[in-house]
Amino acid sequence: MKVLHRLVAFVLLPVVGYLVGATIFFAFWDKTEVGDPDGSGYAAVAQSCERRGPVSYKGFGYWYTCTAKVTQRADGVTRTMQAGFLTPKHIGREVAVETTRGYREINPRERPYAGLGGVLLFPYFALWVLVFARVAGPVLPSRRRKRKVPLRYRKPGT
Repeated sequence: MKVLHRLVAFVLLPVVGYLVGATIFFAFWDKTEVGDPDGSGYAAVAQSCERRGPVSYKGFGYWYTCTAKVTQRADGVTRTMQAGFLTPKHIGREVAVETTRGYREINPRERPYAGLGGVLLFPYFALWVLVFARVAGPVLPSRRRKRKVPLRYRKPGT
């Protein structure tokens, strides 16, 4: 029974905890606003989307990975890239994006709810730590030192 308790405490609980936290975070992080593509240096147009899920590194639920053509406004250079924040509703529509890491990755220009996702993780994390301590606490070895009781010498026969 202790083995099952340890399995739940140290394997199942962290995995489920991560997946629920990722679900909370990415539910808000991947909400993008189309924005004004003319005011941006780059514009992305989704070409096709692939549905992923129901369980992934983004938590529980379904999400999309879209292939997009990204155009640099300044010189008209177009590249094809993968984007996890685009959805099938963005197919054929221009979305204002920014590039990072030397034009290897694109991000939406506007993520209005990203801060809310981060803020909601704090109470979830505190609740998860309390549940983890409650579940894992009984199976952790005790760190308390037993107090040494002084031995009193008695003469035999007294």
